[in-house]
Amino acid sequence: MQAERIQPLVVTGNHRIKRLPDVPTFLELGVTSYFFRPTLCFCVYEPAGLPEPVAQRLSDRFVQAGSSKAVQKFMDANAFEEPPEGRAAFKKIYEREDPIWTRKAQGLRLVPQ
Repeated sequence: MQAERIQPLVVTGNHRIKRLPDVPTFLELGVTSYFFRPTLCFCVYEPAGLPEPVAQRLSDRFVQAGSSKAVQKFMDANAFEEPPEGRAAFKKIYEREDPIWTRKAQGLRLVPQ
C-alpha cells in the first residue's frame, strides 16, 4: 500500500483505522455480519491451576511489555490500535467471542484435531 499499488476498499472492525482514515469499515457500508468485525487480540494462555497471584503478575508483566516503545512501534507500523489489556479484559472478550466462533465452527462441521 505504501507504493500505492494497492487501493484498500474496506477495513474490518468497528471503527476506521488511523493509518487509513478514508477507508470505511464493513459496518459503515451496511455489512452488519459479526464475522466482518473480528476482535484482534494477542494473548497468552496460562496452565490450569496456576495460582492467582502468579497469573496476575504474569498478566501485569505482559501488559507492561505491550506498553513498551518497541512493541508500540510494531503495533503502529501494523495498524494495531488496541491498547494492551490484562486478564480481566481478555476474559470478557473470550466469553463474548467463544460461543460465536464455536457455533460457526460447528456449522461448518469443523472437528477439533
